[in-house]
Amino acid sequence: MDAYRQRVKVILKTADLNLVSVKSIRKQIEQEFDADLSDKKHEFEQLVMSLVEAKQEMEDHVEDISQVKEEKHVKEEDMEEDVEEDSRQQILDDERLALELQQMDSQRRTRRGAVQVKREKLVQVSPELQEIVKQEQMPRTDAVARVWDYIRDHGLQDPEDKRKIVANDLLEGILGKKEFTGFQLNSLLSKHLTTNKTKKERKKPSGAFNALHVLSAPLADLVSVTEESRPQVVKRIWDYIKANDLQDPTNKQYILCDDKMNSVFKTKRLSMFKMNAVHMLMIVVESAHEEEG
Repeated sequence: MDAYRQRVKVILKTADLNLVSVKSIRKQIEQEFDADLSDKKHEFEQLVMSLVEAKQEMEDHVEDISQVKEEKHVKEEDMEEDVEEDSRQQILDDERLALELQQMDSQRRTRRGAVQVKREKLVQVSPELQEIVKQEQMPRTDAVARVWDYIRDHGLQDPEDKRKIVANDLLEGILGKKEFTGFQLNSLLSKHLTTNKTKKERKKPSGAFNALHVLSAPLADLVSVTEESRPQVVKRIWDYIKANDLQDPTNKQYILCDDKMNSVFKTKRLSMFKMNAVHMLMIVVESAHEEEG
């Protein structure tokens, strides 16, 4: 497995963890190295999962490193200010010096606090998921961590394969799926964790490409919203396909439609290249903002 470690790292560096799968990575490695890893699926999946966890930890620490650099920069600026002040006034009494140091310390705390607030961006938790995480708003990473705590506390990991999760009634009711993998969990949680923006803060889409459209009833049922821009409709459909394993295992270019997909596309098997053109027929032509006017 060490022979493939560096190449897997490169693949994961630019991969979308919500879309990529262990199988697709394994197939790519087999093709590039002209190798057959079918008898080493378990070892290869362990390698990929370990590298994914390392990638996620690295991303979590990037902002921490930025914060440390910011604090170091603030401290150096404060030291320069002290030197300049000392050169201008050689005789500062103790009381004035103490006051200035207190002010500088207060400024550092304020700047650190601003960095921390920016780093800990909150998301809105759906009412269903609140039953598990017990909060209406929280950082996305904390919400995902609490779901994993719930899974472990209730023994929902498959004892024969810890990468698989077998949901209890509560978790299945929230995520809409009985069995799934750790890779699929983020996709299943995406519709329950949304960016917390008020109407005043929400920017209006710019241009016809990003204009909001009213969706037909079947498409709205599939993507769980009634109004959306065309690019976001495509993204939501792919999230649904990935979360429900609807790609044809014999040919990933085709989608095996379940009942909801069939109600939109009117076929049991659909080419991904035709999907975009077909789903456009299910969007009302007038944009949502035009209808409001």
